[in-house]
Amino acid sequence: MTKTKLLKSCQLLLIVNIIFWLFIAFSSLLESNSHLVVKTLLFVEPVLYFVSLLGIRRKVKTIYLFSIILALGNTILSIIDQIGLSDIISLILSALVFLNLVLIWKTIFIKTD
Repeated sequence: MTKTKLLKSCQLLLIVNIIFWLFIAFSSLLESNSHLVVKTLLFVEPVLYFVSLLGIRRKVKTIYLFSIILALGNTILSIIDQIGLSDIISLILSALVFLNLVLIWKTIFIKTD
């Protein structure tokens, strides 16, 4: 895959992650057994992925590194969390984002003119 295609696929996966987490966050509002802290964190998640998306589009190295930590953290948390459909989807999406972020390392850190 070319660098441009890898970068675009990473951005697309981040957009899918944003939509997924917005869906989870809004659906948590319908559940009465979720705590306010959990609901708030569910709304913070898509915001963090949006910041990651903007940082990767602009090739901001600090945000790129933050994005790797975010995707890896979500992947690990999805593994150790309860297993349900949303957890499996979260695991797959987070792992794909993490893998894509690793693959675009050179695109972010090495300037090619």
